[in-house]
Amino acid sequence: MQVIHLSAASTQESQIIQEGLTDYNILRIASLPRTTIQKWDFVLKDAKGNLIGGINAEYVNWGILFISLLFVFENYRGLGLGARLLQHVEQLAKTQGGHLAHTDTLDFQGREFYLKQGYDVFGILEDCPRGHKRYYLKKTLSK
Repeated sequence: MQVIHLSAASTQESQIIQEGLTDYNILRIASLPRTTIQKWDFVLKDAKGNLIGGINAEYVNWGILFISLLFVFENYRGLGLGARLLQHVEQLAKTQGGHLAHTDTLDFQGREFYLKQGYDVFGILEDCPRGHKRYYLKKTLSK
């Protein structure tokens, strides 16, 4: 029997794995371009340079924007800053031909925020974490 070792991946090894998946995807859907992912991380700061909030997103050249993190510190909430961050990356995606945005959030986090921003729930994962729900949301990005 062949011995197989499990280890942490190097950056180069991760890239090779990603390219393997891309090759597989292109074989299945020939109209897809080779995958490229742009990381879009932005922050808001006050006049003194203090962090107010930020967003981490990834844009895939297939026209898909993924919001992995959006956070505004509590004393700055309700000022439209989260919406400003979200709209910024959505607009960047649209300028590159983006047609879809998606994210996930927990029941005690930002579900209502995303609904107000035009997102729709397309899935719910129960007991994630235990006793809570994880909501999966999407939005069609119109031009």
